[in-house]
Amino acid sequence: MKTIGILYHPKKETAGILAGKLKHLIESRGINVWKLSAWEVEEAKKQVNGTELILTIGGDGTIIRTLSCIEKPIFAINSGGMGFLSEVESKHAKGGLQQVING
Repeated sequence: MKTIGILYHPKKETAGILAGKLKHLIESRGINVWKLSAWEVEEAKKQVNGTELILTIGGDGTIIRTLSCIEKPIFAINSGGMGFLSEVESKHAKGGLQQVING
């Protein structure tokens, strides 16, 4: 994997903090990474070329917002309430991401 994007819910402080931690983890693996608020749709569309995976950090709304405008595989991390569409809860984000990166 060469490039990963991170889109996080801008009104959830924990989502922004986790996005920063995961960005650092990804960079430490030698992978390019960009990080934006999930509400910065137009900027994300500019970044997505060459991006192989998008991490979403938020709730189901963040996932739906991402899927509606970006056609890339996503790995969804729940930092909301229910998180029906998410792959992992935020407390398992690092381990889950490492499994994805490792194939």
